Amino acid sequence: LGNYNITTYRYTEGMGQYREYDTIYYIGVVSKVENSDSLIYIRYRPGAQTDVCGSDSVFGAYIQPKLLDSGKMSYQKVRNCSNSSGFRGNFSNNTSFNINIKSGGLGQRNGDIIIGSR
Repeated sequence: LGNYNITTYRYTEGMGQYREYDTIYYIGVVSKVENSDSLIYIRYRPGAQTDVCGSDSVFGAYIQPKLLDSGKMSYQKVRNCSNSSGFRGNFSNNTSFNINIKSGGLGQRNGDIIIGSR
């Protein structure tokens, strides 16, 4: 799939509060995961993963969602974290994508809004 210009907005929400952190601009990569029909790897910011679920890293620097034929993405790994976790993502003609991912508990959630284009 290749390189994408990616903009990431990190945020926290909870207890009636919403806070956005610094916007990150990054030239990221999107590739197919080996030995998989539909998993893709999206590296959208430098560094290590920041959000974990148990002992499994979920997001923060990269994700590995499933890309469906419709262009929608599914990321079961984050949905399994908690009832407050969520993921929405769409790919458009391999030229752009839009993702909103969040995890956390009832009191606070961390999330990333990720926008990529060629």
